[in-house]
Amino acid sequence: IVLFAQQSMSLTSTDVLLYIPNLIGYTRVICTLIFLYLCQEESMWKLALAAYVISFTADLFDGMAARAFNQTSKFGAVLDMVTDRCSTALLLSVLAIIYPKYFQIYLLLMALDISSHWMQMKAAGQMHHKSSSRNFVVSFYYDNYYFFGYCCVGAEFFYIFMYALRFCPEEWYKQYVYMIAFYVMLPGCAIKQFVNVCQLAAASTAIASGDAKDANEKKQ
Repeated sequence: IVLFAQQSMSLTSTDVLLYIPNLIGYTRVICTLIFLYLCQEESMWKLALAAYVISFTADLFDGMAARAFNQTSKFGAVLDMVTDRCSTALLLSVLAIIYPKYFQIYLLLMALDISSHWMQMKAAGQMHHKSSSRNFVVSFYYDNYYFFGYCCVGAEFFYIFMYALRFCPEEWYKQYVYMIAFYVMLPGCAIKQFVNVCQLAAASTAIASGDAKDANEKKQ
């Protein structure tokens, strides 16, 4: 009887906000804020880096938790997207500061990341942004899990390693980090930027096509 009563109770917004995957999302936000607070402290760079890596890694588990506990939600999807974009934007902003020679490049990467994903979300409407594109490159990117994972990890860890290279005092360690960053992670990062350009173009075309369709229907 108690179980039936619990199942028949209506969910509230608070219940959704306290879904387990959303709690993981809040943890990611906290870790990102810890990174932001410590990122320019010479003596705290390892802790800052660890906080960012935890935030990035936790992104793997919110989706698992949502499926395992049947707690998928639009709020969770938006929270995940916003956290991803803001975390990457903050890291790129830090890199732009500590590598002033490449300031414009990091800012352009930030703008491309935010604009392409926002346009894709707008084009997707009620659908998930990963399953709505008609562009072959974007569809291939999202439909092939391991390729998608390599590009995402490659991009984020290239940025992470660039941050580590700035503060790491051990020269021998820097050599290994440099090799991994530029020979393993950079190709994935470059592919992801190409996909972002394709995503931005395809989503823009999709939105414009919708506008044209609406305008033509009004004429009839």
